[in-house]
Amino acid sequence: MLVFLLLAACTGTRNLPKGEKLYTGAEIKLESAEKINKKFIKTVAEAGIRPSPNKKILGMRPKLWMYNTAGETPKGKIRKWLQKTGEAPVLMHHVKPGVTSEIIDAKLFNIGIFKSFTESKIVEKKHTFKVIYTSHVHQPFVVKDLIYDISDDSLSRLILTEKDQSIIKAGDDYNLDKLRAERMRIDDLLKNHGYFYFDPDYLLFKADTSNVNHNVTFKLTLKDSLAQNAITVYRINNVYINQNYSLNERRTGASTDTVRFENIVFVGKETQMKIKPTVILESIYLRKPAIFSRQNHIITLNRLMSMGNFKLVQINFLEKDTKATGLLDVNILMTPLPKHTFRAGLDLVSKSNNFTGPRMNFSLLNRNTFKGAELLSLNLAGSFEAQLSGNNQNLFSYSWSESCGFIRGATERE
Repeated sequence: MLVFLLLAACTGTRNLPKGEKLYTGAEIKLESAEKINKKFIKTVAEAGIRPSPNKKILGMRPKLWMYNTAGETPKGKIRKWLQKTGEAPVLMHHVKPGVTSEIIDAKLFNIGIFKSFTESKIVEKKHTFKVIYTSHVHQPFVVKDLIYDISDDSLSRLILTEKDQSIIKAGDDYNLDKLRAERMRIDDLLKNHGYFYFDPDYLLFKADTSNVNHNVTFKLTLKDSLAQNAITVYRINNVYINQNYSLNERRTGASTDTVRFENIVFVGKETQMKIKPTVILESIYLRKPAIFSRQNHIITLNRLMSMGNFKLVQINFLEKDTKATGLLDVNILMTPLPKHTFRAGLDLVSKSNNFTGPRMNFSLLNRNTFKGAELLSLNLAGSFEAQLSGNNQNLFSYSWSESCGFIRGATERE
């Protein structure tokens, strides 16, 4: 009887507000006069079900029980913890079948089922209820063709050079996620060819559907009104590098001292530079007067961070305020890590032969040892063990080891 009462309490159906019932979930049913992929379509439709019911384990809802035990206004640490860890009951007034039906239809629309209709039915029991959604669907629309109608000639030529790489393929089912991915692919292509201010939202897919054949033809166009900088190819102008950047500098103003190496300006005096400029330049892929490339931007960031000498690296771009358009100044700001890092650790060693004892580990990392972004690591470990039980209780042993590692900067690490 006690077990029965405990199970009944854990179901969460006790202490329900007057006139309320506990929501136990929803079920999706598909109706179609055509042959469809029911498993895939059902999975998509289920993603639109709102809300989620209370979690269930072996027929019980322990988190709901914890919440109910704590009460609406818990007092004391234990009751507050129970309420925080538990789950509030999902009741009838939380469920809006009409809104959920619209969400399901929107999910189905995104995979090419443009004319679905979802209806709902509530099935009630004594203390609980569930909702059955029935979606009336048809076969998804299929992509017939993708036509490029780009008004800007330069953009059109560039996009057409890689149209074979398009994610939108004739014969595939319509899929909104693929359209978004295609816009991102084209945006990456343009960003790597100097179109710094271009945005994927500037690309529009116009659809022409045929109800007879269930196919759709896309026309890729540009947004009607675009800012001039969106269709301008930008080149790298001046490149400034500050390898000792800090937040204090942002407040007080940057140093006025500069040193130029290979047409790149280093902020600060040469004697104050922790890493030799020639070493830094090996990782800089943004150079004057090259066309801006997002790929070179990412490579520069990755190589500078992989040196292991900087806590943070940020690259800022500023449009050059001159009569000549399409020029970007580059500010590379690097916040250095401490030159030395020391770590110490203590472990307790226990072996199968009854030897037990402490082990200590020490490590020292020296960054930029010879001003070439080198990493010098020194490690020392030692242990003392004694046999605490067994036939040889008076035996003991000790050991120690050391190691040294040296890496000559990020270029050699790759």
